[in-house]
Amino acid sequence: MTTRNVHSLGVVFLALLLGSGPAWAGTDPLYNPDPIPVPDGKNLERVKSDIHKALLNKDWQVKHLGPGRLEAKQIDTGKGDKVYVAVIDIKYDTKTVRITYKESKGLDYNKEKNEIDSKYTRWIRKLEKNIVKFLESY
Repeated sequence: MTTRNVHSLGVVFLALLLGSGPAWAGTDPLYNPDPIPVPDGKNLERVKSDIHKALLNKDWQVKHLGPGRLEAKQIDTGKGDKVYVAVIDIKYDTKTVRITYKESKGLDYNKEKNEIDSKYTRWIRKLEKNIVKFLESY
């Protein structure tokens, strides 16, 4: 193999590595969880209380928007001056809880590709598990 061929292979490898998209850039497809089932026997006020506790337990700020609606915000300061902010909508009733992405800053949300920083995915998956835990407690 000539020096030129080795150099060309190196350039191709580097291009593949840098162009590998989501895995290299630390992004995931935007994660909106499936509706979370609410156990039988919980009234609307108890569902709201359980969600509120689950949010606060994971350091989310909560704003009540009316019956069956919450808005929550997660703020994380990264290295240097980097600040990550995620805002989600939560709709709930006595049957299900639904979490949906609303907006973000610093998380590189790409609407066309429907991708976002993997940090957001981790936050939502942890929150989802925490909501289930609080809903299942009596």
